[in-house]
Amino acid sequence: MRLRQLCPACFASLEWGRDAHRRFPDVIIQLDGNFHHRRNTNGGRGPHFYEPQLFLDDSWVASVGRAMEELRGTHHAGHLRPQFTLPEEVVTACRESFRAAQEKEAHGVPGFHDEKGLVVGSCVHDIPLVVCNITTPGERQMYAIAIIQQLMAELPTSATLGVLYDVGCVLDHSCNLYGYLGSLRPRVVMAVSILHSYGHQWACQLAYSPRRRCGFGLANGEGSERIWSRHRRYIPILRRSGKQKRVFILDRKFLHTASLGRASLGRWMRRRLKFLASKTQEVKRVLRASGVSTSTIEDQIAKQRLASVSIRSLPPKQILSKVQSFMKLQNDIEDLQSTIQHVRTSLERELGPSKARSLLSQMTESWEQLVSRGEELHAELGIEAVYPQLSGVPPGAVQTLILARNLKARIRKRVAERMWERSRLNRAAGGIHQPIGRIMITIMLMLMILTTVQGRNSFNRSKLVSPDALVLSIVPSSNSTAMYGPFTKFTNRRGGSPCRRH
Repeated sequence: MRLRQLCPACFASLEWGRDAHRRFPDVIIQLDGNFHHRRNTNGGRGPHFYEPQLFLDDSWVASVGRAMEELRGTHHAGHLRPQFTLPEEVVTACRESFRAAQEKEAHGVPGFHDEKGLVVGSCVHDIPLVVCNITTPGERQMYAIAIIQQLMAELPTSATLGVLYDVGCVLDHSCNLYGYLGSLRPRVVMAVSILHSYGHQWACQLAYSPRRRCGFGLANGEGSERIWSRHRRYIPILRRSGKQKRVFILDRKFLHTASLGRASLGRWMRRRLKFLASKTQEVKRVLRASGVSTSTIEDQIAKQRLASVSIRSLPPKQILSKVQSFMKLQNDIEDLQSTIQHVRTSLERELGPSKARSLLSQMTESWEQLVSRGEELHAELGIEAVYPQLSGVPPGAVQTLILARNLKARIRKRVAERMWERSRLNRAAGGIHQPIGRIMITIMLMLMILTTVQGRNSFNRSKLVSPDALVLSIVPSSNSTAMYGPFTKFTNRRGGSPCRRH
């Protein structure tokens, strides 16, 4: 009832339960945080005189954060990894690119601010629905999860929800990995706000952009920015106010913004329908001019998305890291398997097969988890797609082939380096049959010494030997002109150091 009063265009529907993954969700919301709405700690709390309609209780949000930490601890205990939409390397790059994903990054002066900011959840009509305070140093995922849980609790049990968030890819990955939403997960689909999506990785744009993700249409997810623009004048006013007074003023202001948005729903719909009609005509015109069918375009988009999330689209260093992880995991599997076999033989000899099986159950479970992870890495490498002849070959044999290939590459590299060293020694005037050898190296070293000594004033120059005389004294006279004639042409006639050819 509360949500229907705030935005009847979103929550007055009588039919709920549309497939959010194949068609479009029942409701689309926008999430965004703002760290300008900070409050100084010395402002105090003040008496409790108002019950907010949009603000979530800080203690309940903190309990959601503690529940998420427990889920993360349970995952580290040994849960199997689910299938993700994006590789972990892409999600990590997106997380490092945005401040909203930096949960440990401090905003404001530590200990000086009680509330560090606000997180608001609004519908696509820019009407605020739920607001919560940021009480941690960074914008953690617990605020988005708390808002989603609050909205899903007020919606029918079959309702589906679409979420537009600056780092929706990171939040979606965490929900799949740790199970933050629990039973609500199949009814929630996430995407990245349209302007923020261009700062994400290309694979993330193909998978999470609202223009490419099914069900989001022309929703842009940037309505929260317009809400913050309407509230910017309250930033300096409420910086030193009490906690209860700040909640009262902001809650009433958000309700006033909701009433203005509700009153302008007719103009909003007329404007968006006009924009939708123009976009539809433009798309039809482009399709007719291209001569490509819609099914072909959809097929190419699906192939592009699959190619972008493939491990072969990653940089070479990351691919090499994946291969090394696969090989290390295979070694761990073989070592653990041999250890289990050795211990099983010893226990069966002393205790019997039944007791040995019960004692080895934990080691066997760890081995099965390693095997499952190895199969996932093998599938991520996509070896069978590139080399169809390796289809059905076990991962252990693939590891042997990788080791053999690496050994062959190292041997080839060493041979090439050795041949290059030999070729440098064979570059003489007479070809390979008259190599430079020790005589030429000795001459070069002596010339360098003479050049250095002749530059010192304290040395007796009358006792110096010219380079030509040095060459003739080292090389036999019969072969000196034939072998080193070109070298002596570049020496100074006065007995100086070698000079350049002009």
